[in-house]
Amino acid sequence: MDDQNLPQLLWTRWNRLLDQLRSRLPSTLQSRLSALSNTVLTGLIGGLAVLLWVIGSNSSSPSSAAIASPNDVSVDQMESAPDFGPEQIAAVQDQISAIAEKFEPEILQSVQPDFRQSMLFVTIEPRWYDLAPERQDALAQGIWQQAQTLSFEKLKLKDPAAFTIARSPVVGDQVIILWRRPKPEAPEI
Repeated sequence: MDDQNLPQLLWTRWNRLLDQLRSRLPSTLQSRLSALSNTVLTGLIGGLAVLLWVIGSNSSSPSSAAIASPNDVSVDQMESAPDFGPEQIAAVQDQISAIAEKFEPEILQSVQPDFRQSMLFVTIEPRWYDLAPERQDALAQGIWQQAQTLSFEKLKLKDPAAFTIARSPVVGDQVIILWRRPKPEAPEI
């Protein structure tokens, strides 16, 4: 076989394959695709293949190294461990509590990481509602920044009644404050 004829031979076989595929499609698709030349259809198929390849190669990330010490732990490292032990949970709690203490002493009731969903739940003391809006912003933003440092993608700050008072942003980098004052009680009927 001549090397100069190889591309022509491949193109001829590719066109036959495309014709066979078109003949097996439902009639509605056949009529839509009949307007496209084999060259355009080949370009579309090639573009789709490249797109799928790029998406597939970006979604697979290498696994992280093992945990070095509980004080220097990140969520990526924790996910490589088979189970999340009390040491990992305590490390996250300690780091979030240390940040919160810088803004407002003894304001946190609990810190509960959800490693599988990459979400951090923090319960705040009722004193939250007594803080000035600037202090609320600074506290929530400090906790959010530390949560991001620990590789959490989402944050929910709750009051003791489990009302969400602040959450991580969907767009941007500023925490969204939902409640600066206590939620009004429902009137009794």
